[in-house]
Amino acid sequence: MLVGPWVTDYTASAAREVVLATDDVSPHRALECAACGASVEAPVVLGTGASGLGRAGWPRGPCRGCGGTRLRAPFSPPYRPHADLAALRARTVGLLAERGGLGPASAEAPPDGPAGPTSSPPPRWRLEVTLDGADLVLERHNGWLPVKIATLVVCALAIFPAVDPPNWCIASEVYALEQRARWRLVDGGAGAEREGRVVVRTRADVAAFGPGVTRSWFVVGFLRVPHCLDEEDWAELAAQLLPTAQEDLARAVVAAVEQAATPGPD
Repeated sequence: MLVGPWVTDYTASAAREVVLATDDVSPHRALECAACGASVEAPVVLGTGASGLGRAGWPRGPCRGCGGTRLRAPFSPPYRPHADLAALRARTVGLLAERGGLGPASAEAPPDGPAGPTSSPPPRWRLEVTLDGADLVLERHNGWLPVKIATLVVCALAIFPAVDPPNWCIASEVYALEQRARWRLVDGGAGAEREGRVVVRTRADVAAFGPGVTRSWFVVGFLRVPHCLDEEDWAELAAQLLPTAQEDLARAVVAAVEQAATPGPD
């Protein structure tokens, strides 16, 4: 079995396009400093003069807060995490080995011509995978939400408004990381190809504190999410979900490939 490179046209949120402070940019384009996240407003141009004729934009200049010269578009949900494609590839290869690859059909084809002392037969199968996308979203609230609302009211009367410590540990928010992948299996022996798509959605119940996946704490955060979450908050959530999500994706790809390579009944 030969696993091809994990080619992807997917762009993570943290890897979105960066422009320099000296580049000409449309004044209508929203930009922020890539270093500190501060908004970098368009310059006020009082007159274009002869040199400004036909220009579609002007340099924004460095960030006034930190002096950064790398600018990018502000973060816009959904959050697209950076996937460790090398680890995903290695795990897929490991799963194929644990499960016996493709069974008898995964035997490598004999080499063309006599084999030399250091030659090895070429693999019969070639697997290629493309990651189309990955989105992290707040999917829904679970059945704990009414309990948390009641707890908020009790704490407001007994302690202080908007201070509800029990709710900080009750996981009522369900976040989901959806990964979409395409795969293609090439049979070098028969010259046939099989391909398919896999969509895997990994979910987690989340609270501000406690065991399991957690998010940043906010005052009455369970009523304000996801609007109170910034890019760093989403990144922290993604980092906790990705190990399980990549395992789920690798297993789904392997299962789909083995099913497609297994001959059906005549």
